[in-house]
Amino acid sequence: MIYTIYPDSVNQQLIKECAKRLIAGEIAIIPTDSVYAVAGDFMNASTLKKLAEIKKETIKEAEFSFLFTNLSQVSEYTQSVGGATFKFMKQCLPGPYTLVLESNITLELCWILVPRYKDQVNIAS
Repeated sequence: MIYTIYPDSVNQQLIKECAKRLIAGEIAIIPTDSVYAVAGDFMNASTLKKLAEIKKETIKEAEFSFLFTNLSQVSEYTQSVGGATFKFMKQCLPGPYTLVLESNITLELCWILVPRYKDQVNIAS
């Protein structure tokens, strides 16, 4: 299924449908601030397996970037950072940057993105 979401006229029903499909384990291609990304629900093990297969890697080899809605959500999945790092993050995010932080979940590192565009944030939340 292909959905087209226009930034100047966002259809909230399409956003909800996309989010529902991601939660169900489907994969999506979405724009980010810098490139297009292959996306899925990282809380769904079968989705992570699909994403690893797309990358032609095993689940143990695969490294993933995570799309978050804001810095508060980032803090739920990463180790706490010092004041200077947090200040830097506040200056860069949301925006076209991927930052690498230590994870507080089963991964060693966590590549994080916080997009500045509303439709990406809505799908991520």
